[in-house]
Amino acid sequence: MVLAIAALGGNHAVKEMLLAQQQSTDQWAFHQAKVIREHLYRAQRMRLEALRDSFQAREPHFLVAEALLQIAIVMSSVSILARSGLIFSVSLVLAVVGAALTANGYFVVLHLPFFHGGHQGPSPRPSPQRGEGAACYTPLRSGERAGREIRAAGDWAGSRRGSAAAGQR
Repeated sequence: MVLAIAALGGNHAVKEMLLAQQQSTDQWAFHQAKVIREHLYRAQRMRLEALRDSFQAREPHFLVAEALLQIAIVMSSVSILARSGLIFSVSLVLAVVGAALTANGYFVVLHLPFFHGGHQGPSPRPSPQRGEGAACYTPLRSGERAGREIRAAGDWAGSRRGSAAAGQR
């Protein structure tokens, strides 16, 4: 009877050991998959940022080309009304330059001076670090903002008093 109890206990221990090993392997595989996904997402984000930068570099070419083409159209209309060959010639030059800038926007052979990266939207706000005041970075209604700013100023003044008192010791 002791032999049966020992065999039963041994079988149960082996079964629990195999189950724990399988759970450990599953947990490790889950961790590896998570790390691999993180690396894939990071690589995809870097590719998308490079693509964004490429299009952002092209934008000024199209903006200037559009403005020149609109001016050329208006000037050609004015030249018809005024019957002026000089204004028409200037409008043709502007149209050619606008067409060249349009082509350059697609192929980026030449870079425009004074235009670096096109339109810049609002810059992302930096995330507050641990220990910094998060109130500076969160959008609040005006009343809440004023209350937090007053409290933050009081905290700042209190910390200055505390550091001054610590310096006198």
